[in-house]
Amino acid sequence: MRQAMTCLAGLVMLVLFSCSGHKNESELQSEPWTVTGGFRLKPGEKLHYRAFMGPIRLGDVQLQVAEKADTIRGKTAFCIRADGKSAGGFSWISVVEHHWECWVDTSSGLSLRTRREARENRYRVREEINYFPDSSLIISRNLNKGQLRRYPSRPGSMKDVVNLMWNLRYTDFEKFRPGDTLRYAGFHDGEWLSFRVCLAGKSYLGRGKNRKEVVELYPTGLATTFLRGENPARVWIEAVGSRRPLKAKLATYFGNFTVELVE
Repeated sequence: MRQAMTCLAGLVMLVLFSCSGHKNESELQSEPWTVTGGFRLKPGEKLHYRAFMGPIRLGDVQLQVAEKADTIRGKTAFCIRADGKSAGGFSWISVVEHHWECWVDTSSGLSLRTRREARENRYRVREEINYFPDSSLIISRNLNKGQLRRYPSRPGSMKDVVNLMWNLRYTDFEKFRPGDTLRYAGFHDGEWLSFRVCLAGKSYLGRGKNRKEVVELYPTGLATTFLRGENPARVWIEAVGSRRPLKAKLATYFGNFTVELVE
């Protein structure tokens, strides 16, 4: 349950990240990571997602890009904020609240700072992570206990999960063919994430005036036992325009877990 609800709080892409394999950073050295080019964002952009298990609403996630840039250690960075909360009707089963702030260097596309607060029943976490690409170092600080942890890391792996979603969102899919596998790496909760998605191609989502051309992707290598089918996850991203992630679906033995953009 905690993995699934962590997905809800992190956004459309966390449905997938919590199910992909975690590796030590040293094991990522040989991976050919997908290069997405310059970092892109729209100041002031707001995205609202709603999560369901079948017809049952589980909760909501809201993302917002800051109106103005900040300066982090002399570098220009924009803050992307993500807030997730389980639906009120589930408070007797599980209470989940997440607050996430990610500052991204607009010139390099690397994360510079992440602040995260999460409450999942008895689980609590308050932490700040600072990324130092010039020193190949990540420093995590537990804001409750004051504990510091240091992680040697390559600069290319210095992306938190919100930043990874933005990288996937703005990947130049025109450079790839259907069937190609795209690879991404990031850092979360003291571990490195290795994330692979296969480009299925272009299709259409919705009907009538809401019909949009989309890029369809499916993550590979998902090994969690509750997933159903050979390729249980799908992600649909607008093919043109704002390139917003519109929908993600995860097929499980308990039903379909979906996250959809609320227009």
